[in-house]
Amino acid sequence: MLNKRGESKIGCLIYLVIFAYIGYLLIQVAPVFYNKEELRDQLDIAARSYYQLKDRPEVLYNMILKKARELQIPLRRQDIRIKIRRGEVEISAEYEVEIDFLFTKKIFVMRPSASMPIYDF
Repeated sequence: MLNKRGESKIGCLIYLVIFAYIGYLLIQVAPVFYNKEELRDQLDIAARSYYQLKDRPEVLYNMILKKARELQIPLRRQDIRIKIRRGEVEISAEYEVEIDFLFTKKIFVMRPSASMPIYDF
């Protein structure tokens, strides 16, 4: 039964505004986390390639930075860390991304990392 005072129309508009805002948030946030996972995949590839390139770490850094540029991630060389401990290599990165939430802005700190055992042949 329809309400003659128009309350159902206002309620519908409120729900539409809420769903539109949620959609906007998804459009803003999803690419940031997708790019983080893409960069993590590149870190994984670099960790697997470590044994072949351990004498040339610049190749690893350049490989990671190239992918970051493709994804438009604000990553610098000093933000990438390569650690070797107990037969394992860990490659990590840290960067910040600012996301606009219409009424406010939030800075997300992303820390993708990958580790692999080092096999000596």
